[in-house]
Formats: sequence, structure tokens, C-alpha cells
Amino acid sequence: MSRNGAASGGVVYSRGALYALLKNRLYLGEIAYRGQVYAGNHEAIIARPLWERVQQQLASNRKARHEGARGRAPSLLVGLVYDEAGERYTPSHSVKAGKRYRYYVTRGGLPQQARAVRSGRMPADDLESVVMQRLLRLLGDKLALLDALSSPQDEACVLQALLAAAGAQCHAWPALAPDQLRALLRTLIIKVTIASNTIAMVLSKAALRARLLAGTGHCVADSAAPAHPGFEDDVIELTLEARPRRCGREVRLMVTPADGSTTRSREDPQLLKALAQGRPWLDQLLRGEARSLRSIANSAGLSERYVSQVV
Repeated sequence: MSRNGAASGGVVYSRGALYALLKNRLYLGEIAYRGQVYAGNHEAIIARPLWERVQQQLASNRKARHEGARGRAPSLLVGLVYDEAGERYTPSHSVKAGKRYRYYVTRGGLPQQARAVRSGRMPADDLESVVMQRLLRLLGDKLALLDALSSPQDEACVLQALLAAAGAQCHAWPALAPDQLRALLRTLIIKVTIASNTIAMVLSKAALRARLLAGTGHCVADSAAPAHPGFEDDVIELTLEARPRRCGREVRLMVTPADGSTTRSREDPQLLKALAQGRPWLDQLLRGEARSLRSIANSAGLSERYVSQVV
């Protein structure tokens, strides 16, 4: 009670007040003044290791909130999504009629700004689903996966291990917890770029190869190096056609079917020849009849690079 009769205290602490208490260096026996910290003349009442653990926990909580990792539906692609100009998308959400809508937004499309920039807002569930389905499609396509990850030095047992691990990863995918799924995507994906009508994904070959070969005993230690020695880059580039479209109150991501039904097919003699060559070579590797691509190349009198590309 103050001199003029005003009462204070006896109320619930606010979150800001608790933060101020937890970060107050007075309890360490120190004085903070104008950005500098000085030793005080008073004794500390909090042990420094405990105080530092609290600061680490507060910093971790801030980072988790910033990245959207602590919500009921954590943002799986936070920090990985960009537009064509290189501007990063960040997690956001809105609530309409009691329903929560998650988005990835660019700086120009943040909800608190007066102007509505629809091109800067992408539905999070749709984008995450599209990215995961494209990644699963790669894991389920044996030829595409071997083309992306194999090297001419790989023996047949390594290729078999890659394909078996990819199949197991596809089966285990639905059972992954959100935090496990988020960690997996952040390990494999380098960048997702959203253009007007396309979504481009860049994956790390070394990370994907290491993930699949982990626990198999095949060259896991070497997986940190580029998966294709001598090739241009250690990345896998995947592209799909998709564009945002408003459907009622929601913005949905419309994906062009990948079955090729929208385009007319035509025969390609060179492609047919490559398929006729590559299929038997691939079968020899998978059955263990050929030890490596090098042995196939020597038998056919061709270069290892050519055989690897055809397979």
C-alpha cells in the first residue's frame, strides 16, 4: 500500500514480467548498465550454471516459436522456401469461423500489412504435401533414384541397399512424428523455390545417400562427399507444375498431373535405344551378375560415364 492509499501486487505475473525476472543479472551478483555488465557489491542468490541453463532454454523457446516448430501443426519447411527473387517465406496463420489456416508468406504478404499480396501467400498444408509426395515419388522410382544417387564405382550390393532402403523409407513415412518428419525434410532439402506456375526442389545427394545407406554398412562415411565424383553438383533438382488458386475461403495449390495425360507422346528412337541398352545392364547389377558399372563398361567396350548415364 502506497502513501496515497494505492494498492499494488497480489496479481498474476504476466509473461513479460516473468521473462524480465528470469533474465535479470542482479540475481547473479552483477549489474547491467548501458549494454555492459559489471560485478556488483551484492552477493549472488542464483548459481551461474542454473542461470545459464535458463537462458539457453529461453533462447531455444524463442527459436522454436520463430520457426513454428512448437505448434499443433509444426511448419515442416520453415527456412527452406523462397520465391523467384530469393525472398524467404515464413510461417503464418489465420483463423476464420473457428478454423485455423496455415500459410507460408513472404514479407510483402504478411497478414498485418494493409495491402493483400496473394502471390506472397502459399497454403502450408498443400505445399508440404506436394513437396513430400514429390520426394516419395523419387524414392519409389528405382531408375530415377539410381540415376540420382549411384556412381560408377558402386557395386551391385550398394545399389541393392539403396533401393531396399528407399522402399523401407516409403513404408515408414506415414508413421513418422511431425518433429521427425520436419528433421528429415530439413536434412534432405536444400531449397524450395516457388515460381508463378512451378515449384522447384533442390535436394542434397550426399544427405539422401547417407540417409539410405545408414545402418547398411555401405560407404556411409563416404556419403558426406559428392555422390557423383566428377559430376557438376552434389544436388538433385526436382520440378513440378503447380499454382495457387482461391477456392472459397481457402487458397489451394493446384498441381498439374504428373502422368503426362495433358501432352501427346511421340517415339524417340534414341531414347528407345538407351532403354534397350540400360535395362539389361540394370538387371545384371540388381541380380548380382555384374559386380559394378565398371565391369559392364569393360565388357561392352564403353566408358563408365556412358554406362552410368544410360542406366
